[in-house]
Amino acid sequence: ELMHNIQFDTLFIKNYLTVVTDLKLDHRFYYVTRGAHSINDVSPSLSAASIIGLLKAINFECASLRFINIDFSMQTDIEQAMRYVYIESSHESTETLVAYRNSHRYVPRFEQINPGKIQNNKSRAIKTDKSYIITGGLGGLGLSLCENLLQLGAKYIHLLSRRRPDDHLSTKIATWCADGAVVETHSVDMADRDALFEVLDTVAKSGYPIDGVFHLAGVDDRASFTDYDWPRFKNVLNA
Repeated sequence: ELMHNIQFDTLFIKNYLTVVTDLKLDHRFYYVTRGAHSINDVSPSLSAASIIGLLKAINFECASLRFINIDFSMQTDIEQAMRYVYIESSHESTETLVAYRNSHRYVPRFEQINPGKIQNNKSRAIKTDKSYIITGGLGGLGLSLCENLLQLGAKYIHLLSRRRPDDHLSTKIATWCADGAVVETHSVDMADRDALFEVLDTVAKSGYPIDGVFHLAGVDDRASFTDYDWPRFKNVLNA
């Protein structure tokens, strides 16, 4: 159901964008969601949050259009939501992401923080008796991160990737293991829920519980938004 919702919204936005681009229309597009943004520690809707990422990309690609997301909580009734939609659509604003919670309007902002404040926070040390998982573990970033974790003291690292290590990577991993680390590779597609569950369950029961997961998996498939079809979208989302 999650992928079905994402597919429907993605293809609708793609088709709409294709039409208005061909017609050379210049206007604002309001995309209304419920629970797409995490506010006050409430977990976001996965399907809605995925589409928000697409809207951000579209705003960079299509300068003549402005895609604006107006987000409400799951408890907001229709009448109240429509009042807020009217407020947003009837006033000029540069905001492209707006959320309403309990009559309060939220917009995203970067917060300036003195680097010293971060350095003074309690550090999170890498633990020698815990496991660390790296998705996309056999890519350049994954292998570099693995090496850094080992230098910081990690002993149990699991590299997840859709491909298997070649001879060169196998030799590199064997060298790490010879130095006392336990680096294991798992051939798994991150979009395969059952296969992923099996890997995580195995690691959790290994005696060295999971302390951190680094999600680096991705697909490099560059194209304009309107040039994508659903198989290409799905391939990227599955990563």
